[in-house]
Amino acid sequence: MALPEKEQMFHAFFIAHAFEVYGLGGSIMPMMVLIIALYLVWLANNAETKGWLA
Repeated sequence: MALPEKEQMFHAFFIAHAFEVYGLGGSIMPMMVLIIALYLVWLANNAETKGWLA
């Protein structure tokens, strides 16, 4: 049974130390995904408080 994606990323970067293997290039995409996801959560909450959403 495959692990959910968030658990795979946790295992890759914290347990298996993939950062040491792949270097900075291997961690840029997960960081970008996290930053964009946090921005979208903030935007959704901000839009709801301003009444942009019906």
